[in-house]
Amino acid sequence: MNKKIKNRNSKIVTVKHIVSALCLSAALVSGITVQAKGNDSVSLADNIAKVSEVNQYAEVKADCMQKVFENLTKADSDYSKVKKDYAEYVVISEKLEGNTISVTAQAKTADYESLNGTWTYALEGDYIVNTYKDSEMFGFTIGNYIAHAVSDYLEMDYELVNGYMSAVIKKNLKSDYYSMTIDDATETISQKIYVAGKYDLSVIDNLYIDADSLDLLDPLTTNSTSIATGIGKVSATTYGTKDSFQIIIEEYGDVTELSYKSILEIVKKAQPIGYDEFLKNYTKLEVVSTDYYTVTFPTLAEMKQESETVSEKDKFVMVVFKPVLKVNAGTAKKLSLKGETVKKWKTSKKTVATVSKGKITALKKGTATITAVLKDGSELKYTVKVSNSPALTVGGKKFNKKTTYTVKKNKTLKVKITGKASAVKNVYSSADPAVAKVTSKTTASTVKIKGLKAGSTTVTVRVNGVNYKIRIKVK
Repeated sequence: MNKKIKNRNSKIVTVKHIVSALCLSAALVSGITVQAKGNDSVSLADNIAKVSEVNQYAEVKADCMQKVFENLTKADSDYSKVKKDYAEYVVISEKLEGNTISVTAQAKTADYESLNGTWTYALEGDYIVNTYKDSEMFGFTIGNYIAHAVSDYLEMDYELVNGYMSAVIKKNLKSDYYSMTIDDATETISQKIYVAGKYDLSVIDNLYIDADSLDLLDPLTTNSTSIATGIGKVSATTYGTKDSFQIIIEEYGDVTELSYKSILEIVKKAQPIGYDEFLKNYTKLEVVSTDYYTVTFPTLAEMKQESETVSEKDKFVMVVFKPVLKVNAGTAKKLSLKGETVKKWKTSKKTVATVSKGKITALKKGTATITAVLKDGSELKYTVKVSNSPALTVGGKKFNKKTTYTVKKNKTLKVKITGKASAVKNVYSSADPAVAKVTSKTTASTVKIKGLKAGSTTVTVRVNGVNYKIRIKVK
């Protein structure tokens, strides 16, 4: 889940650090708002059930902002980690004055000037409120770190709070805990984060990554794409191309039907090669491996090899779409691409596998890359792994190149071939055709060597382009 990806300014950051910003900003990009535009803050989606009323028994404590500030700036907070990551490029500083936290970013180079700004997070009644320009997404991101600090202060799990915040945006939920308003006149966005008591988060128990959560994911092309998104207890990163696509699902607690449903929605939207087979055959959450896709359940230890910031509270599912055709010598398999016009097919190793009009013929042990050149000039690639080479059985026994096989004059020695490609003709030769030669057709899978006169020779049988030299003695 925490593969490193590049933001717009090419600074490497972890998905864990930016996933909430991407989840929520996706809603803004697509025009979804939580509250009405303008200065009147009225909630939308009256037809959606309101979450449980805020427990008003709690009061904002006098040291609230001090505690939130301490949680924000502690050494192991996500905010501190990002601040450290950006230190080479941007100076980020913060201060607490009364009931207001201020955060300032000042770029060291022109490449990062878009991050410049000062943002304030002030306590107003039961809420911490901040306002930023809609072009200042870094200010929005910092607001999410403030929400994290609030979660710590209220002794809530931020992963669940983050999922709740995403749900408020993506599902247009009415919320007394979190809201966002957009003012078109001033081109500003405001956030309100409730700080007087714990939240009722039960509304997210049945949410998964659906169409509303995939605004930034389009059907795949041959160009690389990646997104991070999430809602409720489920988050996901996806990256790759049409022929090499990966999904990592991270679910709070354990992988459930929420993960399964999320995977199906992502596959439907992205449409990697093999997606139709996947949607038809993958009917439950389980480990599986096919020619087009694999599904595994990485352990926490395995995920920590990818990033040290993975959550120990989550379980993971990895789905990889990368066509790897594992075939035996002699096998022919047809590839077809839905919705694509293929101008030309080609292979990287003609001695291992050939391809014609999408039909792959496996010849001998090895690996070849099959490429479909599309009408627009782009390419899709398949990996073909041929697990073996053709094999011979001579006189009923496995062929041994060091053995000299005896055949009587005017009699025949049978050579049985396994792994022969029907589309490839055999080639025969004899060092001394007056002593012995092959009398079978080039399409035969059982070859006969006929002894003609006393003597010794070597008969070569070429199958799928592989030469087998058979020592013959005629008596």
